[in-house]
Amino acid sequence: MCGRKADELRRPRTMRRHDPLDPISTDRKALFAVLLIGALLIPSLAFAEKSGIYVVTHITPETTANMAGAQHAMAFVYTAKGMKIASGKGAGGWLPGEEIALEPGEYWVGIGQSESVSNLHHYTVSEGAMTVVETGWVSLATLPLAEQPKTDCAQWTATLRAYLLVDGKKEAIIDNSNRKTNEYGTLQLHPGQYLIEFNRLTTTVTVEAGKDYRIPTGYVGPTFNKDAYLLRNKGDEPQQSGLPVCSDGAIHVPAGDYFLRELIVRNDGADVDTLIDPVTVVAEGNQGYSSLKSDGPSHPKPADSSDGQAITTEQIKGLTDWGKKQGEFDDLNMFGDPL
Repeated sequence: MCGRKADELRRPRTMRRHDPLDPISTDRKALFAVLLIGALLIPSLAFAEKSGIYVVTHITPETTANMAGAQHAMAFVYTAKGMKIASGKGAGGWLPGEEIALEPGEYWVGIGQSESVSNLHHYTVSEGAMTVVETGWVSLATLPLAEQPKTDCAQWTATLRAYLLVDGKKEAIIDNSNRKTNEYGTLQLHPGQYLIEFNRLTTTVTVEAGKDYRIPTGYVGPTFNKDAYLLRNKGDEPQQSGLPVCSDGAIHVPAGDYFLRELIVRNDGADVDTLIDPVTVVAEGNQGYSSLKSDGPSHPKPADSSDGQAITTEQIKGLTDWGKKQGEFDDLNMFGDPL
């Protein structure tokens, strides 16, 4: 037995001849080729930078959710001809602070609560980089209700409404009316000029990138004359455009120049005159710009000269795809409104 085993060990083994047409051999070659290509491609894919748009928050949506009176904006993105690139949630807007993946090209971006052709700004997306869309904030603090007057007038909150002035008419952009605005209010906007309404009166503000603008405000009143109204313009109809002035304390309004309209009653009501006098509300307390903490993508694109430019009347005419969407499911609200 031992001799047989020794002979078998000394006997040369028959080697299998390699057949290039052998399917097993061919499969192994194919598998090796796939693995080699994958090894070469995967690193390049892993390190490829995404192109698109990033809307700076400065105050994040998560923070505003717990900040009474704060309302962050949504970003509405459109192609050069106006087709909406929808997020698939709510009204199709995107949250500030998220990277919106886009192909290189030109786009329109609207920052607000609803879609508007008048509230669009031009941006260019380049290959492998994120185009940064800047924002700013406007804010205001007011008296708590318990400290406000209420005789012959109405109490107020820090509710703010932002408008664009388009062909002499106000176009609503964003407001915080659904937030808790008892003492504080703030809105997120694209840099630019807006009309901000507080306590039924408007003032013009300029929003700057990366800054919070505390709206200058002051107080007027009290007055002991009947039917006293604060007017922006001398000829304004008091019941429609005026703000009743309290008789038991001062009302809080945007600082600036106004007219005070009062009824002067003499001789036990025998003589009644209407008196309209100019009045200046002087700003009190904190006001002006302050810098905010910034955020951004890891690979931002250097800004082009046209980035951030507001759309013109002629460019609005070129939005031939306005009202169209990327897909048929853009309006489905499967996950709730992100606001």
